[in-house]
Amino acid sequence: MAFLRVKRSRNRVYAYLVESRWDPSLGHPRQHVIAYLGRPDQASVDSIPVAYRTPSLIRALDALAAEDRSRRQSGAVGLRSRFLEALLAGNRPNARSVARTAMRELGPEGFFRDVFVPSLHEIGRRFSRREISISSEHLATGLAAGILSEINASLPEGADDAPEVVLCVPEGETHTLALQIAEGFLRRKGYRVLNVGGSAPNASVLDFVRTRRPKAVLISFTLPDRLEAGWKLARRLLQEIPGIRVAVGGQGTAALRSDAPPKGLDIVHGPVEEYLRDWPNANGENGSASLPGARGRHEPADDGGRFLSPVRRRV
Repeated sequence: MAFLRVKRSRNRVYAYLVESRWDPSLGHPRQHVIAYLGRPDQASVDSIPVAYRTPSLIRALDALAAEDRSRRQSGAVGLRSRFLEALLAGNRPNARSVARTAMRELGPEGFFRDVFVPSLHEIGRRFSRREISISSEHLATGLAAGILSEINASLPEGADDAPEVVLCVPEGETHTLALQIAEGFLRRKGYRVLNVGGSAPNASVLDFVRTRRPKAVLISFTLPDRLEAGWKLARRLLQEIPGIRVAVGGQGTAALRSDAPPKGLDIVHGPVEEYLRDWPNANGENGSASLPGARGRHEPADDGGRFLSPVRRRV
């Protein structure tokens, strides 16, 4: 009879499908591993060999995944509180330590979704309510940006022939922390990421993209008064570079209509990880991964944070 066996290592759970078989040399049963199922949050029915996909085993796997999800969410609350406290205190060693722990226990996506981005939202909320000063807000977000740069720097570069993606903001926009979040997700998928950063004139960005001919350009803008500049940049890219993928996102996109965007443009109103999750890994032959077609909009059921725009800041 097959059943699930759980192994715990450094606060992470791993599932195995095992079966008890009689060992005549020992005179008693021994457990034999039939399949390694991986982390419960990543395992699925397809992970179970067809011959063992009984209703009871499927229910057991679902229950294990739910239990592990609850445990991880509970742990994320404490990590988020500690990370936020370290950022507001300007305590770089503590913030780095919590980030490393969260990355290890929650995985990269869990760290960003459950710890990093919510912490930045809370900093923005406290600033908007005048609970912290602009100096405290700048200290915390600057520290967060530094930690994020360290995380990204630890990731391997995409292969020389991997598809390139340009990250930028429209001219006049200075909020670039969110570009770093997108950079990390794309680099984990194997893309070569060219993060232009902030304050570059639109003409310069256009010239850069014409020269590099990337597979896609992601534009983020937070300030509402950058809407026109961001929209013009996106349209110029689509007009002048045939076949390029362009996505715009951020709080500044709130006024953009997403029901009939220009062909080739995504208007993204959800978290960056939700949007980029549909992108394939850049492991096609000669780096020729195909990007998903434009959907015109991206609105996941959980609107937990705007794409490429984690901080709400008044200026």
